[in-house]
Amino acid sequence: MDLDGFDDYDHIPEFDRNRFSGRDEGEEWKHNHIDECSRNLYNKAKEIYKLTRSLTDLFPEAEQAEYIKSVLIGNASIIPAKIIGAQRGFYSMQMEKAVIVKMNIVELRNTLWMCLAENWCDESYVEMVRAEIEQFRLLFIDWIKSFDKTNDFADEWHLFNDPETFPKDDEE
Repeated sequence: MDLDGFDDYDHIPEFDRNRFSGRDEGEEWKHNHIDECSRNLYNKAKEIYKLTRSLTDLFPEAEQAEYIKSVLIGNASIIPAKIIGAQRGFYSMQMEKAVIVKMNIVELRNTLWMCLAENWCDESYVEMVRAEIEQFRLLFIDWIKSFDKTNDFADEWHLFNDPETFPKDDEE
């Protein structure tokens, strides 16, 4: 992989609604609401990622600072990927990914305070990231509401995600 010219602040791709096209020909309109909610949340996650990268560039060259930097960037990187992964699919899968998104955004928010305690960055910058996280929280609520609860199956362990592997009635 050639990394020349790699813009590390914006390597998260744009939201691609057409990624799922062709599956439900003639019925794409059914997914307009979740696509819109997913796009809005994804774009906000990208903004948070970019702000987090900018913030962590201010950290000193110290072992503890490098560790916190990797935690913050790791949290901010996971969020957009899980949003895309949950865009379509079974309700239980979407909720699992939503939990991962929530855990990472909460850890990101909580870890920001460590850089203030260590005087690695200015409080106004942390407040700016926190304001973006608050906007993310509101979009996250709308995103969760857009999930289709009827698009699921009765498997409390979620072991059978492929309908082909469902046990037949006479096999149970």
